[in-house]
Amino acid sequence: MLKIIRTILHDVFEVAVSLKALYGAIETLGGVILFVVGPVALQKYSIWLMQYGLKDDYGVVNPFEDFIFNRLQQFSTGTWYFISFYLVLHGVVNIVLVALLWRKKLWAYPAAMGFFGAFIFYQMGRFSFTHAWGLVLASVIDLVIIGLIWEEYERIKKLSRCGV
Repeated sequence: MLKIIRTILHDVFEVAVSLKALYGAIETLGGVILFVVGPVALQKYSIWLMQYGLKDDYGVVNPFEDFIFNRLQQFSTGTWYFISFYLVLHGVVNIVLVALLWRKKLWAYPAAMGFFGAFIFYQMGRFSFTHAWGLVLASVIDLVIIGLIWEEYERIKKLSRCGV
């Protein structure tokens, strides 16, 4: 029974880490796009969407779309560039760590747990100011991934001691 659970955890680890790499690639691409396009162009595009693209046949704007539009208008230029820098940094770190985990580099497991833990710490600090629940969700997901990394790390250490 324990062997089956460990096999399932290993499979879940593989899927979770692969999704983390995909998420890192999307974050990196999004950060680069934010930086290249810039805040002024994105704000102009959001204004255009509100005027022409997001209204229904009766000229009524969806409340969710209105919320997004208002949020886009609140960001300063510095905030846009900080967000783009953070997305690129977080995405690249995720990709590099996942690549090292895929190669089963033993030292990468504690490094990944440390980096993901540091990002959780930062995200919770930001949450205390912004109350953005997406940060809590990202932190919970990272906690689960840290647990999976720990389990995989123990499995890899055991296999390396056995000479496998």
